[in-house]
Amino acid sequence: MPDFDDLLPIELKLRLLEAELERLSSDLMWLEQRRSEVSKEIAYYEKLLHRGRRRSVLRRVK
Repeated sequence: MPDFDDLLPIELKLRLLEAELERLSSDLMWLEQRRSEVSKEIAYYEKLLHRGRRRSVLRRVK
């Protein structure tokens, strides 16, 4: 059976990796939320652009 001192670095490494995984999960949640926000902004501005072009075409027809 390994000595207690041999297990300490393994336990430390395990805790560091678990902390990193938790941080990555948090970052992923933030990225997914931000992606959703950016997608909504893009849709909003595309709609404005389309609306502006439509009005421009209507003015030319008149």
